[in-house]
Amino acid sequence: MVLLDKTGSPSYSVDEGLAAGFRLSVRRDHVEKNCVVDGYFVAQCYVAIIKDWPPPPHKIILDLCCDLAKMRNQQDLTDVSFNVDGETFSAHRLVLAARSPVFRAELYGQMAESKMASITIQDMRASTFASMLHYM
Repeated sequence: MVLLDKTGSPSYSVDEGLAAGFRLSVRRDHVEKNCVVDGYFVAQCYVAIIKDWPPPPHKIILDLCCDLAKMRNQQDLTDVSFNVDGETFSAHRLVLAARSPVFRAELYGQMAESKMASITIQDMRASTFASMLHYM
């Protein structure tokens, strides 16, 4: 985005990355003195049309996913466990609650499980639960 002066030349500009948003901070007295003509000023904006949208996930998101999976696999800071079909799975309540409204209600709501350190899941195979945890 470019703020033009009275002659139509760039006065202040900002150029941020794709979909990053931006903020152009200019003193009001500077705009009034250098950019306003007949009570108006001109801000020139550029719009790019992206053929392949949405863009691929950023590396930081991928790193976060890997870090969370590593923490769960190493049982690092896990705060709840699930007993399913004879196997025990450790997890992070906050991650499960963020990814599922059902787990949010179960782990942070009024249900009895919200106060339990270990929760037994009936009528589910361990492999199914493991896949669900991996997805979350």
